[in-house]
Amino acid sequence: MQGIARIFSETLMRALHFAWRFSRGLKVDVRVLALDSAGAVLLAASEGGWRLPGGTIAPGESAPAAARCALAATGATGGALTLHRLYRVAAEPHLDHVALYIARGAVLSDSAGAKAAFFAPGALPGGTEPASRRRIAAVLCGAPEDEVW
Repeated sequence: MQGIARIFSETLMRALHFAWRFSRGLKVDVRVLALDSAGAVLLAASEGGWRLPGGTIAPGESAPAAARCALAATGATGGALTLHRLYRVAAEPHLDHVALYIARGAVLSDSAGAKAAFFAPGALPGGTEPASRRRIAAVLCGAPEDEVW
């Protein structure tokens, strides 16, 4: 009897997961690895630490537009955006993928305050999000990349 209940439970969970995946649409975030002229990395203050600037792509918005909006939210402007890679997100059920853009020649306005700052890649502040650290190491230092954010 327990075997039948387990099979029913697994089948029901798969069916519910299938319906959930196709009823909610794809959720994609963008992150921007913005570099100033000296090669320092722009990090945005977030709850509990620092991370690469970013946000969710709104319905009808392009990924590059979302990346530019994320930079503007930190008080930064950047050069041309280049799509570096698309990553799969395994840890967050509400998010499917993260698109990482690189912007060279970024400049931070004086009005940015403490919500964003440039840091040397080898001197990132404590509390920098682990995923941001991995992306910075991969892009700037040649560390191995993973397909999972």
